[in-house]
Amino acid sequence: MTSIRLKLPLTAALLFAAGLGILMVSGAIFLEPFYAARTRHDFRCIQERLSTFGADDRGLADEIKSMGAGSGYKIVIADGNGMVLASSVPEYRERQSFPLPREQLAYLIGHREQLDKSEPFFGILEGDAGGQSVIQLVARLGVRRYLVVTQPLEYLRKNVTTASHFFLLVGGFVLLLEFTIVLVLSGTVARPILGLAEVARRVAAQDFSAHFDHRRNDELGLLGDSINIMAASLARNIGELTVVNTELAVRIRMRDDFLAGAAHELKTPIGLVRGYAEAIKLGLYATEQERDELADIILKESDHLDRLVRDLAEIAELDDMANSSNSAHAVTKSTLVLENADLSRTVSNAVTRFAMKARDKGVGLRLAGPSALQARFDNDRMVQVVDNLLSNALRHVSRGGAIDVRLSGSLRLEVENSGDQVPEELLSSLFEPFYRVDSSRSRGSGGSGLGLAIVRSIMQAHGGSSGAHNVPGGFMVWVQLPRMS
Repeated sequence: MTSIRLKLPLTAALLFAAGLGILMVSGAIFLEPFYAARTRHDFRCIQERLSTFGADDRGLADEIKSMGAGSGYKIVIADGNGMVLASSVPEYRERQSFPLPREQLAYLIGHREQLDKSEPFFGILEGDAGGQSVIQLVARLGVRRYLVVTQPLEYLRKNVTTASHFFLLVGGFVLLLEFTIVLVLSGTVARPILGLAEVARRVAAQDFSAHFDHRRNDELGLLGDSINIMAASLARNIGELTVVNTELAVRIRMRDDFLAGAAHELKTPIGLVRGYAEAIKLGLYATEQERDELADIILKESDHLDRLVRDLAEIAELDDMANSSNSAHAVTKSTLVLENADLSRTVSNAVTRFAMKARDKGVGLRLAGPSALQARFDNDRMVQVVDNLLSNALRHVSRGGAIDVRLSGSLRLEVENSGDQVPEELLSSLFEPFYRVDSSRSRGSGGSGLGLAIVRSIMQAHGGSSGAHNVPGGFMVWVQLPRMS
């Protein structure tokens, strides 16, 4: 690929050389005919002027000398035999008689019959090896008098040759100078173009930090600004797309995990219900008491299925509410019934409800916090949050241990239980649906694996947050509502 830096001076040099060539060729071909045409006009003017003088007019000779000196032409009046009667050359003396040059004399005698009919002849008369070529006009002035006006072509041809050599020398120098100047100037044009090409290449390779630095107010500067704006826009849009794609990939993975977890959780109780129902239908029991025990198992698993399905529906509804909270119409899309209420009372009532279960398990249940704490929340949903947190703590607290419930003025609720800690690498997964740290104890503890997932969804729908971490000798889950505006 030829660089534009070289193309520009080469193109300029070729154009200049072509112009110089056209000028020289035009001079060689058309200058002599052009000069002859201009000379013919002058000759005709001389003819018209001298035709006003009579043959015996004494002022004719003076007029011929004056016109010859002023124009540089040779003006001669000759008789029919070619003898000179008057001439514009300074050496000519009046009444001096000598013949015309041989070529002119032959031309006059050869065309005398046509000249006598008042038909002037004009043209270029080429001389022989020893003579000169001239432009001449031959015309009849009167009876046996003929006007012969000539201009040697030798001077013109020498001048054309000299001018051609001069143009070649000067043209060659100007051509070299022009090539050098255009080469330097083209560098100032090529450099920003190369810079723009490099920026475009980096942008095409997704390097959006590329920037065209310039201090130009011309079209290249405008193009550079447009490329910079395009690169910044692409960086912003691709960044946004990357975030959206990442979030979408996470959502797809969570959906797949959710469906897989739901299928796994539903499979066991459905299998038990089907198995025991077939046992009753086929009469595979020995006593009425065994039949009632099978029916009780079916009822228990049905209750478990019912609770699981309701929790799944709850998760789906709360996730939809949480997702729509980023929308300008979140209030109309969600089913939260927000009101200003006493968060301390909601928490205290839940602790009271779970006090008997804690005593039955030999667990201490303690509450610490302000007696009244105003917040804006959906009371039914918050009751569900506190119940799930207390249920989770009761399932995992060690026998004879304690559960501490703490509520602070920052609207943060903490539920801490003594017992086993959760490995740090698993903490981030606790709020995912169907996730259990110890899956072997899941069904025995009565949990569906959706409690903390429901807690997270409810808090997200409120615009709040949730989390969990280990504490010395136990484990803690916390939630926090946003402050009232």
